Amino acid sequence: MWACESTVTSMERAYYWSRIRPELAAVRPDGLNVGSVLVYAVPSGERELQDVINLWIEMRKASGDEDEAYSYWIRGNALTPRAPRWSILRNVFGWK
Repeated sequence: MWACESTVTSMERAYYWSRIRPELAAVRPDGLNVGSVLVYAVPSGERELQDVINLWIEMRKASGDEDEAYSYWIRGNALTPRAPRWSILRNVFGWK
């Protein structure tokens, strides 16, 4: 049983909790248009590392991988069951 009725957290965390605890729900207030926030800690003075990370993020956005990763890791689309792969033992011979 949860002690609080509501909490304020990131949408990513709210989606996660709503997937593992069905009695909870992720709610975004009307008019709130804030994007996802992701932070990478980079040591002070490491400009080259920062440039590499920024380039990697831009490449992920441009290729559409960002949306796929968000859907898989944050929204939990990985939790949907898949049909079993075809198997000669199961599909041809009927073994379980």
